[in-house]
Amino acid sequence: MPYQNCSPHEKQALLDAVDQHFLVSMTDLAGTITYVNDRFCRVSGYAREELIGSKHSVLSSRAHTPSFWVEVWNTISAGHAWSGVVCDLSKSGTLYWLQTRISPLFDPYGKVEKYLSVRTDVTEEKLAKMQLRDRTEQLDAIFSLSPDGFVSFDREHHVKYVNPAFVQMTSPVPVHLQGLNVQEFSAWLAQRSDVDTPCLDLAVLRAKVMANQPDSSVILEVNGNGKRVLKVSLRQSESASVSEILYFRDVTHESEVDQMKSEFLSTAAHELRTPMASILGFSEVLLNQEFDPATQLELLGIIHKQSGLMAKILDELLDLARIEARQGKDFVFTPTPVHVVIDQLVLGYKPPKGRERPWVLVPSTAFTIYADSQKMQQAVLQVLSNAYKYSPEGGPVQIEVIGPQGGALQAQWIGIRITDQGIGMTEAQLSRVFERFYRADTSGKILGTGLGMSIVHEIVALHGGKVELISAPGQGTTVTLWMPTTERIDQPGNTT
Repeated sequence: MPYQNCSPHEKQALLDAVDQHFLVSMTDLAGTITYVNDRFCRVSGYAREELIGSKHSVLSSRAHTPSFWVEVWNTISAGHAWSGVVCDLSKSGTLYWLQTRISPLFDPYGKVEKYLSVRTDVTEEKLAKMQLRDRTEQLDAIFSLSPDGFVSFDREHHVKYVNPAFVQMTSPVPVHLQGLNVQEFSAWLAQRSDVDTPCLDLAVLRAKVMANQPDSSVILEVNGNGKRVLKVSLRQSESASVSEILYFRDVTHESEVDQMKSEFLSTAAHELRTPMASILGFSEVLLNQEFDPATQLELLGIIHKQSGLMAKILDELLDLARIEARQGKDFVFTPTPVHVVIDQLVLGYKPPKGRERPWVLVPSTAFTIYADSQKMQQAVLQVLSNAYKYSPEGGPVQIEVIGPQGGALQAQWIGIRITDQGIGMTEAQLSRVFERFYRADTSGKILGTGLGMSIVHEIVALHGGKVELISAPGQGTTVTLWMPTTERIDQPGNTT
């Protein structure tokens, strides 16, 4: 029987039957509420007397635009039902969502008599979807922006998700890996792996994870997008859609640092072994044999010289390690007049026997750099000592202050330039001058630790400066320390 043909008692019984499940309301042709059931009142928070006589859109007027309700009423006024989700506002101000159907009710003559609204509360479902969407967006952002690579597999062990970082690590161009099975994915990765490293074997990784090994990762070297060292770990999942996740971390820098440390320790041990062997050897000779005073004095002189060399190596190693570890935190940066640094340095410097003191060219204009005065003197002193050391045939050594040169960028820099007329260096030697323990002279006639220019480089870089070297074999060397004028400029670099 059509609803409009029911008696008032039957209509009330029908409305009461749906009271526990639906929010039911009724309006007249003008949109004024004429009836609401108990559930409608409970969900909205309004009493029945507050709603009866009000416009139907009163609950949603602050949740929807006016054009929304114009569309709804135009649809039902034309005799058609309207369905959709309505966002309502409870009396307490809480938003809630209702799956709504508004239908016209016709009188026995076929004219629209009233409008019936039946709503289902879908607030929990809507909030759950919103939370799920928000969580999905957050996870997508995390995985997309992560510097580490992720590859997930579904329950059939096919690639399900690959984040951008993994593609950047392993391929110079975008690739589509979704859908590959484990064997196909391993084969694809093997094509990009170094031939000297083992292929990725997921079975081995799974065995490590199952055995709860402390380090269940493997190291791969790939050449897909430049040479990279990747640390690969496996995580297993109990979720319905993901079985495993491969985690790739780029450890290229750490690997290079470890290699540098090993090489450094090996080189340092070699450099210390040479003077130590001399000390032990000659001291053993003195202990086991008797010599005339002149020979004895000569041997003691060798021991003293080698002891001094070893002490200098240790001092410079400690100095270099301290500078690197503290990264300039113990530097005291102040506006420092350049001529003061030069004057104090030259005043206390004693050139080698038979050599003239350095020529000093300082402009009449006083230039100021932003520096740690003592560290700058240490750097300049090292370059000055090298200038004398590597010009054993003599010739003048010159210290010159270079004022700001034309141009906005160059005007930020002041140069301290040391020039000698010594043996000079080739381009190959210039390219290695800042390497630790590197000495351009391999004859053994010029003593040194090979650490001095490394220390200069570190000091100048921590000031935000740069070192410029110009040299040619037999034509001497010019070293310029370019320093910021008034503040630290984080633009370190080297020009050789």
